[in-house]
Amino acid sequence: GRNMIKGIVENINEVTASLRRITDSNEDKINRIVDDIEALSSQLAHETDRHQQNSLMNDLSKIGPILDKVDATVSDLKVIV
Repeated sequence: GRNMIKGIVENINEVTASLRRITDSNEDKINRIVDDIEALSSQLAHETDRHQQNSLMNDLSKIGPILDKVDATVSDLKVIV
């Protein structure tokens, strides 16, 4: 009985120490991953906001008139050809 309980307690202590080492050694990596996700989220919010200057969605809205001119030019070319 006593030896069995002592063995269980020793195993629990070893597992706890091992988990502590794993957690401590990976804490910086986890923090960097969280920081990267926050930066990505912020960048996505900027790029998808059509009111933000230099955002992807804002730039796409400027392409509309250019595409209209391309369509008109293609139509003119069809008439000529």
